[in-house]
Order: sequence, then structure tokens, then C-alpha cells
Amino acid sequence: MRCASLFFVLLLLCKGLLANPAAPGLSVYYGAASQLGIGAISKAEAEISFGKLLSRKLRQSGIDLQLKVYDTSEQTLSTFRNGKANVLVTSAYEVAQVYDELDEQIFAVRFKHSSEKQRLLLIVRKDIGARHIFDLAGRRLILGRRGGVGEAFLSISLLRNNFPEAKDFFSEMQIGRYASSAITDVFFGKYDASVVCEYEYKEAQALNPQIDDVLTIIETSEPMLMLVGAARRTKPDHHQSFIKTLTTFTNDEEGHKVFSAMQAESIVLHNKSELLAVKALYDEYQRLRAKKTFR
Repeated sequence: MRCASLFFVLLLLCKGLLANPAAPGLSVYYGAASQLGIGAISKAEAEISFGKLLSRKLRQSGIDLQLKVYDTSEQTLSTFRNGKANVLVTSAYEVAQVYDELDEQIFAVRFKHSSEKQRLLLIVRKDIGARHIFDLAGRRLILGRRGGVGEAFLSISLLRNNFPEAKDFFSEMQIGRYASSAITDVFFGKYDASVVCEYEYKEAQALNPQIDDVLTIIETSEPMLMLVGAARRTKPDHHQSFIKTLTTFTNDEEGHKVFSAMQAESIVLHNKSELLAVKALYDEYQRLRAKKTFR
């Protein structure tokens, strides 16, 4: 889904740098990132437009960022935990899993028509008559990604009531490429339910007023950060230069144009404590899974 994927603009930024040695006198930030997909532009376009522009801006601050993009969150987190990277750019759900290793300052993306914090919504077709998640047993689910915050959100609701977690509760759990396509798939009956971000659903409603006639929301989460980047404790001057480059990315016309193409507006600083809601969700999911007391 896009709320768990547009920040991939930061994930693909410097793939070309991996083949080049660090220039003399430059700080090297080794980064790990998940390949989460892109909403409005292709992977190649992101590498060319965003990657080259950001790497150029960072070099002006004396930083050479070498970012390795992985296909799964497991690979990303393993690289970070093993000390092979000191920058992590991915979803808040993944970042919360290494909470104790992070600098106090993190950053999140602000999308157009939304704030940094968003609720998750469980949407279903009205014609299946579901009022609670428990009514969806044996139904077809489409999510933005496997193992992410959307799946955890559903699994917690189920496990709290001694139902199996999401992967064993639904008859089919498909992974879609974008949130907009997942909403469309549910709208046209290809799937029965999906989890999307609040602002994505509002945008879909604005584009297609008939959505309210066909779809309904049956569960919502607390507002939480969705897409963030963070670093392991680094030299203060290096860290501040890195943060400054990111947060001033849209100050010129070129940066603003790149962000507009990705349907984002800016990068906003947060304290690590802003992740606590996501961390609590992750921790509860792990506790409930360990019990394994199903109906």
C-alpha cells in the first residue's frame, strides 16, 4: 500500500553508489532499506530522479551514502542488527523492531493532504454483511505487503479473541502492489477486505464517490507514524548534516518537483518517542503469537 511504500523514495536513493568507493575525506553512511514499491513513479524513475539528486545534496554536506535495497524486511533488519549498516529507511513497523538501537531523532514523510500520523482502516464490501473482523472468516484479503503493520493490526484483533492470526484466518491473503489497486480490487469484488491508510481511503473516496455505496470501514487503529527513517547512534555533526539535507530536500525547484511526482510534500523530524504506538503494536503481536491459544 502506498502509505507503507512511498517512502521507498528514500530506499532507492543511492543504488548506483554501491559500485563506487567513497571519495577521500567523506563520511560513509551505510544504509539498509526495504523494497516496498512506489506509488506514482517507477523504480527506475526513483533511482534516477531522487537517487541522483539526494546523493548530490549529501555530497555537498560531506556525506557519501551507500544504500543497499533489500526485497524483504527480514533482510533489511538483519543487515542493521548485524552492524553492517547504520542508517535504516523503511516502514515505522520495521524501525520499531530495533527501537533500542536508534538515535533519538527520526524522520517521517508528510504526504499531500495528510499529516505524518495516520490510522489504519479495515475496509470491506458492504454486501458481505460483516460488522467485525470475526465475520470475515474464510474471506479473501488483499494487503500492501506481507509481515507489515497491516497484517499485525488484523492479527492482534483476532488473537485477542482466540482466533487464528490473519494468515490462517482468511481463505486467501494476497499482496497487492499499491493501496489504490487494493481498494479497487475490493470495490469490484475481487477481494472482500483490505487494510489501507486513512488518507489513501479519503483520496479514493474523492476520486470515486460510489465507494461509499459499496465499501465500509469496520475497524480502525490508533494514529501512528507509518514511514520513517532512522540511524544508529552516529557522530553528532554527521547525523545533523544528514538530517538537514533530508529536511531541506524540497527547498529548491528540483527537489520539490521530485517530491511532487511521488505524491509527497516534505520530510518531518520526530522524536523517537513518536514510535511508541507502533512499538506497542509490534510488542503485543509478539506476545499474543507466543500464547497460541486459538479457538
